[in-house]
Amino acid sequence: MDYVLSSPVATLPYQVLSYYPFWNRHLRFSKSTTFFVLSLLVFVKCVCFYFFVPQPVSARLMELLFGVVHLLVFLSMIGLHPGKALFVYFFLLTYLGFNRGIANFMQVRFTCLPHSGLYAYSNGLLHLAMLAITIPFVLLLFKQTCHEIAETKEKYIISHFWIIPALSLGTSFVYSIKITPESAGSLSFLISRLFLFLCTLAEYIVLIRSLQAARSHAQLEAQAESNKLLAAMHREQYALLLKRIEETRQARHDLRQHLTLIQSYLDNGDKDALKEYVHTYGQSIPKSSSSSIYCKNYAIDTIMRFYLTQAANEGIQVTVSLPLPGELPIPEPDVCVLLGNLLENALAACREMAPSENRYIKVCGLFTPPYALSFTVDNSFRPQQSFGQDGSPFSASSNYDHPGLGLGLSSIQSTAARFRGTAKFETTETEFRASVLLFGKDAQADGAIPQ
Repeated sequence: MDYVLSSPVATLPYQVLSYYPFWNRHLRFSKSTTFFVLSLLVFVKCVCFYFFVPQPVSARLMELLFGVVHLLVFLSMIGLHPGKALFVYFFLLTYLGFNRGIANFMQVRFTCLPHSGLYAYSNGLLHLAMLAITIPFVLLLFKQTCHEIAETKEKYIISHFWIIPALSLGTSFVYSIKITPESAGSLSFLISRLFLFLCTLAEYIVLIRSLQAARSHAQLEAQAESNKLLAAMHREQYALLLKRIEETRQARHDLRQHLTLIQSYLDNGDKDALKEYVHTYGQSIPKSSSSSIYCKNYAIDTIMRFYLTQAANEGIQVTVSLPLPGELPIPEPDVCVLLGNLLENALAACREMAPSENRYIKVCGLFTPPYALSFTVDNSFRPQQSFGQDGSPFSASSNYDHPGLGLGLSSIQSTAARFRGTAKFETTETEFRASVLLFGKDAQADGAIPQ
């Protein structure tokens, strides 16, 4: 019976711990379903150990078999890139090997081995004791770092970094296939287990630091793009201002000529000629073409004018509904970058269409006091369109039918995630639809959104 409980019970906490970073997010199924599957696996493992160990199947082989089963179940239950899930899983297996190695060493050195050897009750209790001592540190490590793994978009790191803890785990497993009480009680065994775990831990910390550096670099790039956008807007506004100054100067010069002529008519008492001149001059004055004000927020109104003026000049139909107040719960630079990406993507899609086609952009924004801010941008497009890495919607190797997000939409998703919101992209046969929901920084503290 030692075999039945020692291994399954001692490894159960690690199986639960592997789901801990993703328990409130990234589960493919409900928590109750996930808990049921884990409980069923533990029951099946205990039954298999009862019937097959230590008969024809050894305990080590049974553990290897169930390790593969647990890995496959884990990958199917977690809704993340497999590389992220594998890294967490292999790190925990290395942590398990470290605790088990310490437990084996202590059992051989300080207890009497029963007939069941390293799978005795005493070994399981020592293993759980080591787990209780070290798990607060691991939980703290996970709390501080697992969101970095879950949120990172560095594809190379995601796809390859899990190999390092896997190699450490493989090395540990190879050297412990034929472990004996004599070898488990040696000082070299203890040092090797400690060294392997410390190496894996160092790799884990280096990865987190790399992810943080990559995220900071991405934020700096986004800020640089934002600065470029603002600089372009300022140039546009400056050119418009110079144009208005020149128009005003010309109007003042013309007005002096008109006033001189009017004064001449008055001095001569030629009222009929004066009436005719005033009527003719009034007809020649162009009707007011004052620009529309899209919303009360100056920054958003400016960026809307910057992009939608381009669209209107290119014959693209523009429809705008932005009943937004002057003050918003989201920092203006973040909102401007997000709207800039949405509008730039919409313009890129419309420009790929022929001028004779039905080209349009529809922009809607809504502020729901006190925290929620939402935007939708719908635009016409052709499904066969493909765009490049110049801020357009998708990379050169993807399109709307095969959504591989490019830089613009990835930036939108990152902004939505930072403000505890969502970004959703949909397509029909003729239209691309982007919807973004953001929450102000105080929304989570007040319980307006889930933790």
